[in-house]
Amino acid sequence: MGIRAGSLPVPLIAGFAAACDVARQQMEADRRHCTDLQRILRSGLGGLDLIWNSDETHGVPWIQNFSLPRGTVADLLAANPALALSAGSACHAGESTPSHVLLAMGRTVQQALAAVRVSFGRYTTDEEITAAVQAVRRLCGAHNSCERLESVRQRA
Repeated sequence: MGIRAGSLPVPLIAGFAAACDVARQQMEADRRHCTDLQRILRSGLGGLDLIWNSDETHGVPWIQNFSLPRGTVADLLAANPALALSAGSACHAGESTPSHVLLAMGRTVQQALAAVRVSFGRYTTDEEITAAVQAVRRLCGAHNSCERLESVRQRA
């Protein structure tokens, strides 16, 4: 194999094994927590003209992706620096080109460029997801109300 004695970082290997053990023990609780956060996010954004790029049933609950109908992802990120939101998809992080994955899913270039990725995990709180929901709803409201239901409620 070409591995010399002493070349393997035994403390790191042992630490990784311990981290895997904790992850295995927490896996089901983490899935339930993330599924609850997914429900908060999706129900909170209900009634908006969003295009969901992640599947609620067949996708993982800890990564949600949607495209904004109005405004830009840059507007959303700039107005909410405390939120850990990302533009596009993970395969295009840091790039200003549309995600080839979203394009392959049938999204237009504009829809792919308007994609927002929300990732959460064990330490994400309901309040943080609620703050993300409010930020998206504020952005939609600031761009000539992309909220179908909210505009009807305001007139009533």
